[in-house]
Amino acid sequence: GLEIFMISIIIPACNEEKYIVKIIQSIKLQSFNDYEIIVVCDGCTDKTVSKASEVKSKFIKIFEESQRSGKSYRLGQIFKKFSGDILILFDADLRLKDTNVITNLILGFQDPKVMLVSGSERPFAPKNFIEEGIYSTFEVFYESKIKINGGNNKFGCQGGILALRKRFAKTISLPRVISDDAYIYMYCVTHGYRFKYIDNAVVYYKLASNLGDYLRQLFRATPESVIFFLTPYFGDRVKQEFHRPLSFYAMSIAKAFVKRPLPTL
Repeated sequence: GLEIFMISIIIPACNEEKYIVKIIQSIKLQSFNDYEIIVVCDGCTDKTVSKASEVKSKFIKIFEESQRSGKSYRLGQIFKKFSGDILILFDADLRLKDTNVITNLILGFQDPKVMLVSGSERPFAPKNFIEEGIYSTFEVFYESKIKINGGNNKFGCQGGILALRKRFAKTISLPRVISDDAYIYMYCVTHGYRFKYIDNAVVYYKLASNLGDYLRQLFRATPESVIFFLTPYFGDRVKQEFHRPLSFYAMSIAKAFVKRPLPTL
């Protein structure tokens, strides 16, 4: 049976007035309902706070911070203050696939040695040529995620849908890094804890619709960037965690190419 946890759901937000109500409403529709929702506005200059306040629920708290300090800084604050047994992080611009996302996610904690659990971020279907090309990179990434150690690897740890056990989260002092999910994953595995990837806890995101937006995302997420920024904290273990055999990587690209030749090129 499913062990019952009290859940603290955190939504870090910076100018997310277009999405904040949708993510809160989709959380409220979840079959698992023993939770609190905390929206943390990081220097919002739009209507994120007022939009979130329109959703009536005694389980929703909104913290408005006037100065923008970045996601990693806000997460560091949250890790010290949340009260639930499990902390779940959702990015504000995501859509939950169905009503069992949270239930599926916390099933990963049935093993008491698991301290960190991630669901699966997947893009909505591509709508133009640029999105088709970017979608091919997702397909290569997804192959790495599910084929290496059954998904229990760095590629399976995604910051848009992440869950941490309380006693693990309370030990983390999160520095200001460009890839907070990668830092949390590396902290987990280098301290001897277990990570679990849950493929059927799915959230959807919108693909970048132009090359400029994509390149900005790429800078934050590309393995080369993450390895460069995290090696000072975790040494050579970072490169080991991101390693993919060249033959495997080439095969993943070839499979994407067969599906979408021109966009993949």
